Amino acid sequence: MAQNKKYTLAEIAATLRLRLIGDDQCEIHGVGSLKRATPGQLSFLSNHAYIGQLPETKASAVIVEKGFADLCKTNVLLSDNPYVS
Repeated sequence: MAQNKKYTLAEIAATLRLRLIGDDQCEIHGVGSLKRATPGQLSFLSNHAYIGQLPETKASAVIVEKGFADLCKTNVLLSDNPYVS
């Protein structure tokens, strides 16, 4: 992500070719871990050891595998490989 640039979830989903569940106009300005992310940031779940942090994250959106989408209380981007996305 370019510094001081904001992207909508629609733009991110299109660029990464991911399915979006949620607000396509939500603006993202950075990335963060599930535990430390704040509103406006994007996070991801790739290591299932951190699944307990998914329902509690403050991230505005999370990239997850399809099977974990229901555990997420925020916008979701579905990926076969969240780490690569």
